[in-house]
Amino acid sequence: MIKDPHFRAVKDPKDRKAAFENYCHDMIIQDKERAKDRLAKLRADFATMLKSHPEIKYYTRWKTARPIIEGETIFRSTNEEEERRRLFEDYVTDLKKAHLETQAGLRKSAMDGLIDLLPKLNLEPYTRWSEAQGLLKSTAPFQNDEKYKTLSDSDILTVFQNHIKSLERTFNETRQAQKNKKFRIERKNRDAFVELLQELRKANKIKAGTKWSQIFPLIENDERFRAVCGQPGSNPLDLFWDVVEEEERALRGTRNDILDVMDVSLPIYIIPVY
Repeated sequence: MIKDPHFRAVKDPKDRKAAFENYCHDMIIQDKERAKDRLAKLRADFATMLKSHPEIKYYTRWKTARPIIEGETIFRSTNEEEERRRLFEDYVTDLKKAHLETQAGLRKSAMDGLIDLLPKLNLEPYTRWSEAQGLLKSTAPFQNDEKYKTLSDSDILTVFQNHIKSLERTFNETRQAQKNKKFRIERKNRDAFVELLQELRKANKIKAGTKWSQIFPLIENDERFRAVCGQPGSNPLDLFWDVVEEEERALRGTRNDILDVMDVSLPIYIIPVY
């Protein structure tokens, strides 16, 4: 290029060299951009061509796919076998990713559906897995919905166990609430009967030495007595004897006080000994 008139447009040899190197640098960048654009277009065209062959799945291998697509125009757009294979593998990788995402979505939908389906089977907290598995798989939703085919037996067992735990927790909470309610009612009944006994005590119907047979006719028709009959814990007779014992303790306490006073009041005689 030394004979080109434009060569001498730049006088300084260093500037000429710098201009040449800049030009080479720009050419390299342009070549890379052209190669990048070419590869991007080729990848898009190759993917479009592969999509036209539904028999190519995410698990298809290159040696299986090559005979299927080697007659395509896009296939002959490049002569580099490695480039063709790389484009195919990129496409299959995208298929695998889409398949996994689809399966994950179906699995989540199936798990959610199973969570909603199990309560409709009216299982008990003590239902065995062997019984529930057959019952579940015989239902129409489970048989007809394709999404449930994405679940393994382990997935189904996990959802079943969580459901049974929830049933057990609800059952135990309900039973404990019933026990607490029953306990409160029983305590209320005992308190009411004790109040009845105290009323009889204040009316001098119950005193020290009173017999059960003496007060039974007075209370047999009282609702407070009927309510406490048959309850676990202290029965009416036990509660009656508690009141009688209180009366006897009070009587013994009074008697002892009187004896103490008498002991103090009696004169002390000293009998001489001869």
